[in-house]
Amino acid sequence: MFDNKDDIEDVQIEEIICPADIEHISQYVSQDVALIMEDACLFSYTDIDNMPYDTQRIPPQGYDLADAQKEGWTPQLIKALIGSLPDENKLFSGVLCSQLKPIKTEAGQYILKPAGVFCEDKKICAFLNPIASCRTLNGDQWTLLVQFIDKDFKKREIFIPNKLLPKDGSALSELLIDSGLWINVDPKAGRQNLKYYLNQTPKERMVLVNKIGWHGQNYVFPDKAWGKPEREKHKLYIQGTMPLYEEIGTIDQWTQEIGKYLQGNSRLIFGVSMGLASSLLTPLGRQNFGVHYIGYSSIGKSTILYVVASIFGAEVKSWRTTDNCAEAWAREANDNIFFLDELGKAPNASVVSEMLYMLGDGQGKGRANRFGDARDVTKFKTYPQSTGEMSFEDKMRQGFGKRNFFAGQSVRLAQIQADAGQGMGIYENLHGFKNGALLSDHLVKSSLKYRGTLGDAWLSYCCQNYNDVLKKAECYAQIWMDKYPLENGTDGQVIRVKGHFAHIAAIGEMAIEQKLLPLKSGDVYEAVAILFNDWLNQRGGVESHEDMEVVQKLISFIEEHGSSRFENPWNAGEDEQTGRERPNNEKVFDRAGFRKFVDEQYTYYFLSTVFTRDILDGAKGASQKARLKKLADSGYIQTTTEKKEGKDMNRYSKTERIPSHGVKKVYVVRMPAE
Repeated sequence: MFDNKDDIEDVQIEEIICPADIEHISQYVSQDVALIMEDACLFSYTDIDNMPYDTQRIPPQGYDLADAQKEGWTPQLIKALIGSLPDENKLFSGVLCSQLKPIKTEAGQYILKPAGVFCEDKKICAFLNPIASCRTLNGDQWTLLVQFIDKDFKKREIFIPNKLLPKDGSALSELLIDSGLWINVDPKAGRQNLKYYLNQTPKERMVLVNKIGWHGQNYVFPDKAWGKPEREKHKLYIQGTMPLYEEIGTIDQWTQEIGKYLQGNSRLIFGVSMGLASSLLTPLGRQNFGVHYIGYSSIGKSTILYVVASIFGAEVKSWRTTDNCAEAWAREANDNIFFLDELGKAPNASVVSEMLYMLGDGQGKGRANRFGDARDVTKFKTYPQSTGEMSFEDKMRQGFGKRNFFAGQSVRLAQIQADAGQGMGIYENLHGFKNGALLSDHLVKSSLKYRGTLGDAWLSYCCQNYNDVLKKAECYAQIWMDKYPLENGTDGQVIRVKGHFAHIAAIGEMAIEQKLLPLKSGDVYEAVAILFNDWLNQRGGVESHEDMEVVQKLISFIEEHGSSRFENPWNAGEDEQTGRERPNNEKVFDRAGFRKFVDEQYTYYFLSTVFTRDILDGAKGASQKARLKKLADSGYIQTTTEKKEGKDMNRYSKTERIPSHGVKKVYVVRMPAE
């Protein structure tokens, strides 16, 4: 690796990656290494068996890295230690311990060394460095951010709430021990001293935020932030487990192993574009929106989620959860993508119903604190993507807690067939793989190996070109809207969903323009149009959800109950003694109305109470009139016209004399010719 002395003149220890390099470099730097180790009293980890150096040991003359290798030092141990010490990266940066000033407290003087924290020559814990004082924008929840080296020699960070400091130190020490820090368990030498050592105020200040996403023009992740911080850095602080967003590999690897397989596959292009679009929800003032991919098992539905999850290195969650847990997950996915795999695993219909409204509204439940005062309601912006072998309508009708599927829910998560219709599951192009299963297997494995790099590049671009990105997004969205116009009279629900699809199309095209997606200009526009048309077909047209639903309910009710719940009291023949029509006294249980065979087809006379309850879902007023009008306009209900205040008014119900039942108020229904 190093061919001459010039190559290693300014080398940092992080660059040494194998024993051969250590041995090769030692011939040039032996004297320098010995001096630095002597000055720093380096590697004094007497309490850790893996460290081969003694606390007080002074290296002999001529000691170099080759000698260190013989004594047990490996490149991994050296890199771990150097990476765990303060920010400067000189060769053997432990020498910088002389720059850490002693801290005087009422309990004595504390000194931070590479070996740990000492008080009056007593070691109280391993390396533990307070680096910033943090608090929320409201000026409360003061917290200390500390950096330490755990027992695996890894550099870690943890938040320590200041409220733990006034206590006896046990809760504080338990928190740090649980995180992997070595602590002297002697109360006098260890945990009692920790609270004095940590009761300091570092110069650096940070603002705590409780969710990822945009804060000003900065985008914050658990361990990373993009943009130009204002006066103070933003730092994510969530009590409990931090959300997982991994960054593994390079963007070139992501492109080679995942990105190139997007070409020609509309579901993958749409999913990835939607994932990128999720990051701009707050700056563009957009509302929450999601999609639900429906399809049989083993056609690749979950593969879409894993590919999209690789953008930011996120986790794929399951529908097998509670609405409270899903609320926490959604907050952790703020200004980002959120995944729910396999709807069939959801506990029951009531949980699904609550989650649909929560995810669509971007707002959690209202709750009270221990004093009975209202706590801040959780709010978030996210683009959920879901999969399932069943639709939401099917799930709502299933088992305990049955619910209706309403229009508001239908435009919150658009339902799309996962099958692309080419006999290859979700794919239209297998890119040389023998079948879709093999391609899915490759994509899922690759999505776990190469993650987070596309999202990193995308967020870097957005933060560096913040205002231009917002302008372009609006412009490109309008281009897609104009390119694929809707017919006149399209319901507002459809127009609303099309606006979301336009946003997704715009962001995907912008990613192509920045060479972040290996696609041609216009590919995303076309893929999003395919998915939008598939959604319209799945939905049944451009009319309102309520209009289409009431027609479907009427048809389904007659098909299911036409012969069992409708009595036919007509056409039973004449009575031989009286000569009058004899009623047909057939027995019908749970009667919904009557039916009469006329012109080779049955006419159904629904009892008004049954029709209002089972077909109109109990709707009243304007909502009821709108549904009745839809049925009449579609040719299902027979209407009459009457004059009222000089105007012709349609009446949807009639009064009919029913043999052996008298006069009844009914809705007369006749199925129109197909």
